[in-house]
Amino acid sequence: MSKSHQTTKALIKDAIRGESGERLARPIRAAFILGCEQVVFDCITAGWLAPKVKRHRMTLYSVADLNACADRIEAGEYPGK
Repeated sequence: MSKSHQTTKALIKDAIRGESGERLARPIRAAFILGCEQVVFDCITAGWLAPKVKRHRMTLYSVADLNACADRIEAGEYPGK
């Protein structure tokens, strides 16, 4: 297992839990999981990703949704193309 994969798993393990028990991640962790902030923005623009919680200064994304986006990108897709 690569070091980056281990780091990603550690971030996912450390993610916030939502009311339903779902793991949630802040935008900085979302950017780390997907590679950079631009990829997160592109996923949102393409409709692949939507915040589970969006309040005044708090945005949280589902870790499962982030993993689904990462899987699509690894399969060769890119949001918006």
